[in-house]
Amino acid sequence: MLSFIVPVFNPDLKILEKCVKSLLDQSLTDWELIAILDGPDPEAVTLIDKLMRKATQHYAVIEIDH
Repeated sequence: MLSFIVPVFNPDLKILEKCVKSLLDQSLTDWELIAILDGPDPEAVTLIDKLMRKATQHYAVIEIDH
């Protein structure tokens, strides 16, 4: 299994969406997404949940609040 760790800080949601969609478009299916959010960002969490909901891959969103 391959793990993609994506650091997220004050994201442009269009770029974040493009990032996640590019992972979903890969022919490799044995992977997981770990998104590390530096600070609370409900819009980013909602976007990742929406995009990954139909996927068969595992994912985790971790929010770090300083």
